[in-house]
Amino acid sequence: MSPFAPLMLLFFFVSLFKGGKWLLIPVIVMGGMQTVAAIDFGGGALPLTYFCIFLIVARWLITFVFVTRANLHVAHWGRYRKVILPLVFFAIYATILTLIAPNFFENIIVAPFSDGVTINNLNILAFERSHTRQLMYLWVSVIFVAAFVATVRSPEDFKYLDVALKASLVFLFLLGLWQVLFVCCGIPFPESLIYSNNYYKLNYRQFTAGIPRMTSYYIEPSQIAIASAGYFGYFLSSLYGEMKWSTLSFLGLSLLVCVLSFSSTAYAGIAIGSFIFFLVVTVLRNFSLKYVRFFTLMLVSLLFVSLLAGMFAVNGFLSEVVDSVLLSKADSVSAEYRIGVDKIAIDLFEQTYGVGVGWASHRASSFAAFLLCSVGIIGLAILVYLALCVGGLYKEKIDEDNETHMLWGLCFVLITMFIAGADPNHPFLWLMLALALSGAVVPGSGEERYVQKV
Repeated sequence: MSPFAPLMLLFFFVSLFKGGKWLLIPVIVMGGMQTVAAIDFGGGALPLTYFCIFLIVARWLITFVFVTRANLHVAHWGRYRKVILPLVFFAIYATILTLIAPNFFENIIVAPFSDGVTINNLNILAFERSHTRQLMYLWVSVIFVAAFVATVRSPEDFKYLDVALKASLVFLFLLGLWQVLFVCCGIPFPESLIYSNNYYKLNYRQFTAGIPRMTSYYIEPSQIAIASAGYFGYFLSSLYGEMKWSTLSFLGLSLLVCVLSFSSTAYAGIAIGSFIFFLVVTVLRNFSLKYVRFFTLMLVSLLFVSLLAGMFAVNGFLSEVVDSVLLSKADSVSAEYRIGVDKIAIDLFEQTYGVGVGWASHRASSFAAFLLCSVGIIGLAILVYLALCVGGLYKEKIDEDNETHMLWGLCFVLITMFIAGADPNHPFLWLMLALALSGAVVPGSGEERYVQKV
């Protein structure tokens, strides 16, 4: 058993008596550790990510038995149902479609999810063991979100969640920096402890132009790149809400993690997400001097970083990095595979008349293409309805200073995954979804509410 598992169990028992934040904080800090095996079964392992999920769900069930629904404010419970029920309906629809799609659509060619992103391993659509595993992951993630949102009870809890996100970013960076130094310089590193999850094929020894890519406790660089984009969106919104040097430092740290992952997808996700963010805050809100200061600071910072990178890129090893990550990416084998499987995903959507082939039946590269071919028009309609419900609840809130940061973090994760990153089991995706829904469900600090400490 990994030493992280007893530590999480300790926080679990403390949270039963001291409040949910005692479990939520360590879950945020350590819940993304895909490469760590909480319990090793010899032939397999239970990832620490899912061990943390099980603890959150177990605490939720225990408190549900001893704390009835009547203890919660009516508005709180109504909001909870408004965002959780569409998510549950989505999981039900995805499950049913996955079971029946192979019987209705015959001789349809897909790239099996278990074979990874490739166009060389194509099979005829059929219900396989990988479908059972992926549906189980989907339901576990949905139940985790429901349990997480139910555990967050008051606006004060978001202060602890903010601290937890900052701590998780620092932990992610320090462990990732240690991993990079271990790969390139041979500095002693607890490899057997951090990379103990033999269920995954761990790719923490990847290089770009001879430079090791940061993976930290994620299974590959693209995974940490998606997480870094989410952190960037969260702290960008936080910086806009209140100008603090500490927030700016965390924003810079998230950008540094993104840079060290050498992921062109994350670079594009952060660029597009930032453009959308600036567009929203300028067009949908009244323009003021506050925005001018904010945009000036961001523009000067970006120009300085671009100028500094350009000076190094002209001569030296960074020119190879820029060429490998940005200039030659479109001609790479990876890009060819991604374009190929995404084209197949669009074809599958057309061949099934917009119904879809079922959850995780085809492994696309873009998360948007994955959803399109997996759940079709009906599944996307459910997700759009969920988004409208969440947006409506945020508009109703009197105090929306802290909670919208988490919503922007989720938006940046989705934007990056829409470009490339169709992993429906990414722990940071579900964590940011849980945080964003918590912000929508919990009444604002200016609203009348009843908070039960559980």
